[in-house]
Amino acid sequence: MNGIESLLVFVKTIKLKFVNTLIFKLLTLNKRTIMSYIFGNDLPQKQDDSGISYIFLHYNNLYKKWEISQFRFRLINTKVNQVGGQFLTSNWFSTLFKENETGHFMVLGINKPFKYSVIKDIINSSEINQILYHKLNEAEIECGITFKDYYMINHDTINKILQKKELLNKEQLITLNGYNGLSKLSISGRIIEKKKLYVTLPEFTMNVNETLDDLHK
Repeated sequence: MNGIESLLVFVKTIKLKFVNTLIFKLLTLNKRTIMSYIFGNDLPQKQDDSGISYIFLHYNNLYKKWEISQFRFRLINTKVNQVGGQFLTSNWFSTLFKENETGHFMVLGINKPFKYSVIKDIINSSEINQILYHKLNEAEIECGITFKDYYMINHDTINKILQKKELLNKEQLITLNGYNGLSKLSISGRIIEKKKLYVTLPEFTMNVNETLDDLHK
């Protein structure tokens, strides 16, 4: 094989790797997002009409602390108090739950530049009643948090899902109401391996009828 032939083989290999990578990324995208791209809709925004960004947290049952996915929700509705956001790929967040475990999740809206590490420290230093309660504490307000809602999937629900053999490697949409009554969280789940629930692709929709000023009262 001469130099030119070697170069052509190398180029073909690079192209094949690129195509395989592209296909993999497309397969991990949220279905609604793929349809948006196909039909030429505007790309999702990172901030709502008030300049608020939204981030996702989940509680790590092993290490007993909150973890933050370092990607912001991409917003499909930016109207104040009617915001809707989604994760575009499972690479942004995924976790596993075993039998008898409980899942805890949180969505925060922040109107200032922020560091994920600072937000994580503030949430992990909060008392549990502050996390669940509608009001924001002083530290949260100071760092720019204007929206907070908490969601839970209890161990009974996880156990019931794990009993559904038909869901092995098949997707089920799990919808959770926010404990603060501000929003709903939908998350994709499927059973993998034995007695493990894989969850990914969180998506939230806000259903606030009053202004978020109530959070500060």
